[in-house]
Amino acid sequence: MTQQDISEKTGIPSTSISHIEAGSRKPSLENFYKLIVVLNVSGDYLLGRTDQYSDLGTDPISKSIQGLPESEREIIEKFILSLRS
Repeated sequence: MTQQDISEKTGIPSTSISHIEAGSRKPSLENFYKLIVVLNVSGDYLLGRTDQYSDLGTDPISKSIQGLPESEREIIEKFILSLRS
């Protein structure tokens, strides 16, 4: 998956993804969550805490969300964002 692909699926600008990947910026909590969902990996993997690509089997919420169609994941994401307002 390219940075542009990730950008399109998360709504995060591709330049920000480049900075995050290079380690010169840290993602916001919201963007961190988006990356976990789109990349289908655990937060611990993205943080470098584990070499396991995914341990979503231990997190029932993440596992459930990952199994949903993209349109339903988008609805959940919008709902989560509305809670922050």
